[in-house]
Amino acid sequence: DGIFDVTERIGYTAGTIGTGFTTGQINDSSSFVISLACTRPAGIHRLRIRGVLAIDGVQIDPCLEYGYGETEDYDVTILPPPACPSITGLAAGTPGSFNVVLNWNQGCAESAWNVEYGPVGFTPGTGTTVPAGTNVNFDLTGLASSTNYDVYVSANCGVDGTSAAFGPVAFTTTVAPCAGTPTQSTTVSSVGAACLAQNFTLSMNQTYTDLQIAYQWQFSINNVDWTDIAGATSATRVQTQSEATWYRCIVTCNASSQSMTSTAIQVTMGLPTQCYCEATYTVGKTDGDLISQVQVTGTTLNNNSGTSPTNPAFTFFNTLPEHTGNLQAGTTYNVNVTYGSFTAQQCAVWIDFNENGVFETPSERVGFTTSNSTAGFQTVSFPISLPCNPIPGVKRMRVRNVYFTNGNTIDPCASYSYGETEDYNVTVLAPPPCPSVTGLAAGTP
Repeated sequence: DGIFDVTERIGYTAGTIGTGFTTGQINDSSSFVISLACTRPAGIHRLRIRGVLAIDGVQIDPCLEYGYGETEDYDVTILPPPACPSITGLAAGTPGSFNVVLNWNQGCAESAWNVEYGPVGFTPGTGTTVPAGTNVNFDLTGLASSTNYDVYVSANCGVDGTSAAFGPVAFTTTVAPCAGTPTQSTTVSSVGAACLAQNFTLSMNQTYTDLQIAYQWQFSINNVDWTDIAGATSATRVQTQSEATWYRCIVTCNASSQSMTSTAIQVTMGLPTQCYCEATYTVGKTDGDLISQVQVTGTTLNNNSGTSPTNPAFTFFNTLPEHTGNLQAGTTYNVNVTYGSFTAQQCAVWIDFNENGVFETPSERVGFTTSNSTAGFQTVSFPISLPCNPIPGVKRMRVRNVYFTNGNTIDPCASYSYGETEDYNVTVLAPPPCPSVTGLAAGTP
């Protein structure tokens, strides 16, 4: 009829295309869909494409005068519709746990459709197909909760066959609420024996992913009398303890008001000699602040750990003969420590004589340096003195190096920036029948 009616607009861009301009060059381009209704008469028709500066496509008028832009007209031949056109506009509503409502636009005159769904990325023809009836709104049920799906819809045109599948449209079903009694579970601990003040993690061998699940961790000293752990209402619990303790978790489905109590587990206390603090550093050895060799003169302990500035900065050496030695109580030895490439290093040594898992200061600190190193890879010597009264046996010895820190102030467990710590096992022997004196000094004559 010579008029481009609003009902005859078959497509437009969703927004403006490109920014700015360069004379003589294409600034940007855009692709968009045009859709022809099934009822359009076949034959030759005029097609108009109009571009306008800074005007959204949906607002462009086919005839109005604008400041900037271009319009191009073409003749196109409209053919009769296919026997069974595809649907358009497939969309999924807000999914539930086990369903989703689909809607789409009718292809042409068809009145029945097929819905096919499956895991994301499935090939049409390999999914699950259900007839969608005669309504373009369809409640797809029987889905699994917390699952990603793709869905396609094809028109069922009876004797004219079925259309090509339109899609995919992706959606994800939601987590389902719990029901009944939660599955029986067993308590799991990240450690079997815990050290004093050591963090360990409690969990369960079952995972509960449904909605409306609640947790309450409990503890007991005797596995009879149980007490709630305040604030322990998550699926896992980070815990500390000072004595052997039993743990369990009550898991409740709030939707059904039914509960399950996990099988309890006991976490014992580790032996003190298994619970030495780990000496930590924020940087460690990587700048050359390290121990490359430890030697106790007169013993077999002579460990060359190398000069590579590579962490870890804490190591317990206990696998080779040169990692240990015999030290006699009531005796003084010289310790030779060789540092790495960085200067201004100092060192201290402890022996856990009472085997309580703690390097006590000053009673178990047996020696330390008194000045900073002045050269790279320097070896320093200093005495360590053993008291006369320790119980003979295997003891843990700690050698700790820290950058620019006085030896008598180095802590065996604190965190420092630069340095390295090495632990060893040494065997303390009974003192000699007549030990030598130590610390001989003369006052002012």
